[in-house]
Amino acid sequence: SGFLSGCMVSVPVAMLVLLIATRNYIVATYATLCIGSVVACVLGFCQSAMGYDLGISEAIAGVIVIGYSVDFVVHLAHMYCEAGHLGKNTRDERVTFA
Repeated sequence: SGFLSGCMVSVPVAMLVLLIATRNYIVATYATLCIGSVVACVLGFCQSAMGYDLGISEAIAGVIVIGYSVDFVVHLAHMYCEAGHLGKNTRDERVTFA
């Protein structure tokens, strides 16, 4: 289907953007897993709880969900990595700063 092929393209692109933004493979991998989890939870909820099939409207909503989750996770991961350069040394300090 079109949505699944779109996901197959967007996930590697999101991983590439995260690698460029964070310059950290571990953070980029976890962030990509977070993006996949957000999309799976939202679309899974629509499928199981609401009974929606994956039609045109749901595919468009899925693309929007992917966009918002990528945007949020890229900014959060980038600030987490930048916090280390600003004197935040522990993970707690970096997460609070991000």
